[in-house]
Amino acid sequence: MISSEHIDLTCEYPRSSGILAHISSLPSPFGIGDMGSGTYRFLRFLQESGQSIWQILPLGPTEPAFSNSPYMTVSAFAGNPLFISPELLNESGLLTRDEINDIPTLSSYTINFQTVTELKNTLIKTAFSRFRAQKDSEFNAFVY
Repeated sequence: MISSEHIDLTCEYPRSSGILAHISSLPSPFGIGDMGSGTYRFLRFLQESGQSIWQILPLGPTEPAFSNSPYMTVSAFAGNPLFISPELLNESGLLTRDEINDIPTLSSYTINFQTVTELKNTLIKTAFSRFRAQKDSEFNAFVY
């Protein structure tokens, strides 16, 4: 029989706590949570509340055929373009304020993947065309 005096109850790892929340569930005016200001606010909240772990679901591109489940991504390596922040593209000069303000009002509670995909794809294509047009970009120096 083992008595409690023979068991070392100390732990080499400090106690910690955290939360499970997918990026898509964070607040955003673009119909789905993304890597923009909502994520930064959430990270500050976690830090201020003493949390040390943020567990997220897979971040790969999803498909309507699989109900856009993050567990049924179409690539183990690619990131989901829906998580690109139009706000950060604006800050980088790749989208105008009018372009990101001129969007329909979208639900804060549910994701309409078809509408969000069409909206984000349009914004990302516009931003990418401006990015490619930059003659002095590091990307163009690398590619050409």
